[in-house]
Amino acid sequence: MTISFRNVVMGFMILYTFIHREDAYMKIVIIILSTLMLTPRLGFGMGMTFNLPSKVVICIQYIAIIGLALSLFPRLASVMILLKLLLMFSKKSRMRQEELFKQPPQKEDCPICFLPLPPLQSGMRYQTCCGKIVCCGCIYANSTMNRKKNGLVLCPFCRTPTPDPKKSIEMSKQRMKAKDPEAIYGLGCLYEEGNLEEYPRDILMAVKLWRLAAKLGHTGAYYNIGAYYYGTDVKRYKKKGKFYFELAAIGGDIMARYALGCEEEEAGNTDKALRHYIIAARSGGSNSLKKIQKLYSNGHATKEDYSTALQSYQVHLKEIKSSQRDQAAADSDRFRYY
Repeated sequence: MTISFRNVVMGFMILYTFIHREDAYMKIVIIILSTLMLTPRLGFGMGMTFNLPSKVVICIQYIAIIGLALSLFPRLASVMILLKLLLMFSKKSRMRQEELFKQPPQKEDCPICFLPLPPLQSGMRYQTCCGKIVCCGCIYANSTMNRKKNGLVLCPFCRTPTPDPKKSIEMSKQRMKAKDPEAIYGLGCLYEEGNLEEYPRDILMAVKLWRLAAKLGHTGAYYNIGAYYYGTDVKRYKKKGKFYFELAAIGGDIMARYALGCEEEEAGNTDKALRHYIIAARSGGSNSLKKIQKLYSNGHATKEDYSTALQSYQVHLKEIKSSQRDQAAADSDRFRYY
């Protein structure tokens, strides 16, 4: 991007001098004029020009306006900039807090039984053959039925033979190219576990893949990144971990919500901790419900808080329970869904 240094300075002088005028028409005229002067390859007093990437030019423009303001109006400009920054950050922080303590949306339904998917990761399975997430009850019932017939286990949704581990990984790679967040998340978990020769333990690669999955909307990936940072003894990394826990909690991850509640409780912020636990309990968090019971017994929560959380938990449990899921959970802890 080619831009004249003189145009940058002149444009920002006009902007900073006149943008706060009360006359709305004057504002429009000045903004248009300044935009034209800052547009590349226009001949308004061309002086020295630079060929730079657009992002670099934008950064230079921000630096120029701040430096110009501080030089022309040292005290007034400094106060105005500081006030604007404080207002901006306080507004973002307030909006973030409001979003954090909203009840997250319910999980999607299982594509076979049409019941809401369980809150725990062990209560559902990702099918690499069709890219569907199926609940543990349907997985268990399908495998039991197929073994009784011919011993061949088929996918409960697309009815193709269940791929072996190597083929499943290859399918995940193909789905990764299609930007499937579940497939990317699963490959990241393989690098974290390091149980396969093709995927030796590489936590940095795992975090890289989780970041990609998180950008595509996978809340569990946010939780894993947060757990990675929070597991260190470095203070700034713990803050980073809390940030990712918050993103996961906003997306509906009850483990992240529980972790945030525990941290607030340890810091003595029992009110915030209680709010986190109540939200998690409404989404099926049994550990959070136990925490609310403990806070109630210690006098940090009211009887109404505990009874409301218990009723919400029972309602959610009623929505996700089924005989198939109960049979699967009774057969193996791998299918535990609440």
